[in-house]
Amino acid sequence: MKLTRITLIALLIFIASQAHAQIYKMKEAANSENYRRLEKVCFDALEDKMLKKKPETYYYLSMAFIEQAKDEFYLEKNPDAIKRAVEYMYKGLQREEGLEKLYGDFAKVRDEVIKRQLEQAETQYNINKSAKAAKYFGLAYGLDTTKRYPYYMQAKSFLDYKDTAIAEPMYTQLISWYTADNQQELEDTEKEVDPFLYFIDKYRLNKQFDSARYFLAEG
Repeated sequence: MKLTRITLIALLIFIASQAHAQIYKMKEAANSENYRRLEKVCFDALEDKMLKKKPETYYYLSMAFIEQAKDEFYLEKNPDAIKRAVEYMYKGLQREEGLEKLYGDFAKVRDEVIKRQLEQAETQYNINKSAKAAKYFGLAYGLDTTKRYPYYMQAKSFLDYKDTAIAEPMYTQLISWYTADNQQELEDTEKEVDPFLYFIDKYRLNKQFDSARYFLAEG
């Protein structure tokens, strides 16, 4: 019985050391900016039950795709690279409760993923594909809910294709955040005038002038 326990402990130590070694390979590939190798190491890691549960595996995989996507030739051959970077960043976030690893080592990766996702969302918005733009802005916002611009643009996209049932509560939420900022005298925050203008016009057209004046004063 004692021998079996020792064997089990030894096996667990071996498995943990193997997982640690694989994560070290990921870090080494990332530090050397060998993102093609990083991608391969990460996919190999996903075959391991322990590494499949670790957020680092997905954060590194997201890094591999978003960094390679900086090469236009690569992106042309792999048009889903940014989509996959977003997907794996989400998977990493889902596997980490306190987000210590994200903020410790991968915050810049997340910021780059959000930046590229916003570029794609804005492209869709600028060619009047509002439904697709709303989806893309929503994905960017979901990666970091402290950023208001993607939320605002998602609401604006919904409004552009006349989905007021979704857009209006989002505009109301934005106004609530802006009001709280003003009450706390926070000046260095993201703020857009469109939500106020939308409700001013809506209430003015409906001859609800008191409500219109309220939003005019708040804006």
